[in-house]
This record gives sequence, structure tokens and C-alpha cells, in this order.
Amino acid sequence: EPLVQCYTRSGMLWKGIRKRCKVGGHHQATMPTYIGTTSGFKSFQDFAEWATAQYGYLHKDKSGMYWQLDKDLKVHGNKQYNPESCIFVPQRVNCLLIASNSSRGDYPIGVTYRKQSGKFQAGCSTGEGRQEYLGVFDCPFVAHKAWQQYKIKIIQRFLAEDEEVKNHAELVAALLMQIQRLEDDLLQGRETL
Repeated sequence: EPLVQCYTRSGMLWKGIRKRCKVGGHHQATMPTYIGTTSGFKSFQDFAEWATAQYGYLHKDKSGMYWQLDKDLKVHGNKQYNPESCIFVPQRVNCLLIASNSSRGDYPIGVTYRKQSGKFQAGCSTGEGRQEYLGVFDCPFVAHKAWQQYKIKIIQRFLAEDEEVKNHAELVAALLMQIQRLEDDLLQGRETL
């Protein structure tokens, strides 16, 4: 009798968690933000029972993509996959919040250096697969401030207009916390990390 392999949504998610948590593994080697990431789930069964009971577990967006498991939206900077911090979010929300640490280099989030002009360009993901150009600035921190202001505006738009987001109370609360963090950083003149 041939070996039959079955792939479940929870099984594929668990496989992804294990890859991202593997010390010295490919994910940690190529994406340093995963270094130190661990799993707080006792076993696959523990994870599967939790995951299948969560809002968004089997949701798909308009393009047919499953919602993604996020570990650090509810708890900024979180490095552990666990029931307290994980949440399922539409891919466009996850894309909106990605910091792109590897592509920006030593500059603040949303800022790239333009060698030809010697200036700093600000850009921000719209969460809809495109980058919004915000201008060119003499100082990286002024460019970052433009990014902070635009990021607040984009998150507020998601909260006001996106029905899938509006119907997910836990996601709404997490996005409101993101806005508060950005506003606090902006008010205090701090870089958002």
C-alpha cells in the first residue's frame, strides 16, 4: 500500500513555525529577525487545537490567500509563537506592518539612502502590494517622521474601510495599539523600531 501524505492547514502552519524557530536553520540564517524565535506551544496537537479555534484560521482574502499567523502584532517585538501573542491576520495587514530590516540597512524604517543625490527617500507599504513614495529629505529622521505619519494614516484607513479588519475585534485592538505606539514615537521624536 503506497504511503499517503496528508497536509492540513494547521500542519503546514506548524511546519513553518518549526522552521522559523530552528536555531541555525535557513530562516534564521537568511532572516536575522527570526534569531531567538521560539515556540510556546507544547506540541503540534496543542498548536492545532489552539489554531483551529481562532478567528481567521480558515479565512481567505479576496485573492484566495489564507490569513497569516502573526506573532508580534499584539505584543511588539515578541519572539515566541504562543496563544497569548499570536493572531491570524489578512496578508495585506501583515504586509502593511513588515519593517523590511534587511533591505533598509542602517537607516530607520521607511528610509533609504539615495547615493546619487546624497538624500534620504521615505517610502511606505500600503498593504496592497505597492510602496508609496513619500518624498526625499536631507535627514534620515525627517524621512522617518514622514513614514510614521503615513503609516498612522494607512492603519487608520484599514480600520475605517476594511470590513474583514473591522469584524475582527482582536485585530482592531492590536492595530489601535500600533497607532498609539507610532503616535507616541512621533510625539517624543523617537525612531519607531
